[in-house]
Formats: sequence, structure tokens, C-alpha cells
Amino acid sequence: MIPTYTNNIYREQFELIRKDLEYAHKTTRP
Repeated sequence: MIPTYTNNIYREQFELIRKDLEYAHKTTRP
């Protein structure tokens, strides 16, 4: 139960970071 809970949070954080990176990448590209 705990490992799954932690994994869920990690996935959510990863998704947020991925979106942030994608946004930054688009902004950097001319």
C-alpha cells in the first residue's frame, strides 16, 4: 500500500516536470 502511494506521487510529480520541460522546450524553440 505504501509503495503504491509513493509511486503515485512520484508519477504525478514526473508528469508535472515533463509538462514543464515540454513548455520550456516550446518556448525556447523559435
